[in-house]
Amino acid sequence: MIRPVNYSLVIIRRSTFRFGLQLVAPPNNTPVDLSANTVLAQMWNRARTEKYKDFTIDVTQADTGQIELSL
Repeated sequence: MIRPVNYSLVIIRRSTFRFGLQLVAPPNNTPVDLSANTVLAQMWNRARTEKYKDFTIDVTQADTGQIELSL
């Protein structure tokens, strides 16, 4: 299982936002094959009481766990 990660992102209102990353699995940081998986990403307030937005996820290279988040 992949561990959740928190990123501190600065996103300027009304700007185009794209963020690429690779999903890896512990303990050896092995790339996660996303061929048969679904990826979700959400933006919440710090207290996690209000969801602001769902990210759009594009799997750019499934076999090596490469994705791109955008708003």
